[in-house]
Amino acid sequence: MKKISILKNLIMAKQYLLVLLLIGFINTAKADYTVIAGSTIDASTITSQTGVLTINGTLTVSSNTNLSSFTSVIINGPNGKINWTNNSDLIFSATVSFDNNNTDVNGGLQSTGGNGSQRLYIGTTIIAVSSDN
Repeated sequence: MKKISILKNLIMAKQYLLVLLLIGFINTAKADYTVIAGSTIDASTITSQTGVLTINGTLTVSSNTNLSSFTSVIINGPNGKINWTNNSDLIFSATVSFDNNNTDVNGGLQSTGGNGSQRLYIGTTIIAVSSDN
């Protein structure tokens, strides 16, 4: 009798563990990433991040970078900006929500130097192109 009771408890414990594991795999949460005011982060260093990208500082684009794992991008003023330092593409997914809340002349989308072309893609659509030449 005791063996049957112990066996039933063991089976129930395994079932609960299996349910918890399945919930963990199904309920994968997206982590948000924030570029804090006063800091500069290179876009190539956050390619494995997911969720909402909030830019309160400077996100630098120094090489072709794909940030398609983000669901939303928010650029906040007065210091938030994406700054291209060379001829590179920045790519987000076609489903990303993109909000530029920075109306300051030195914020939002910026480029540095005499670059020929810097492009912002959302999906396969070119949203912005800058040319200093």
